Formats: sequence, C-alpha cells, structure tokens
Amino acid sequence: MFLTTKLNLLSCMFMGASAVLLMTQMRKRCRKHKHKSSTTASTEKTVS
Repeated sequence: MFLTTKLNLLSCMFMGASAVLLMTQMRKRCRKHKHKSSTTASTEKTVS
C-alpha cells in the first residue's frame, strides 16, 4: 500500500510539473505572437 501511494504521488508530481512547463511555453508563444502582430499593425498604421 505504501508503494502504491508513493507511486501515485510521484506520478501526480510529474504530471503537475509537466503541466506547468507546458503552460509557460504556451504563454511565451502567445506573448511573442501578440508582440509580432502589434508591431506589424503599428508599422502598417505609420506606413498608411
């Protein structure tokens, strides 16, 4: 029983850590995409 509990705890920790890493990567991508789209929109406004 102790081994099963330990295994469940470790697997949950692994899944939680991977979820946090995935969310940080998605935030970075979203920020880069928003920054690129905002800079292209501002350059288009200045050109027009």
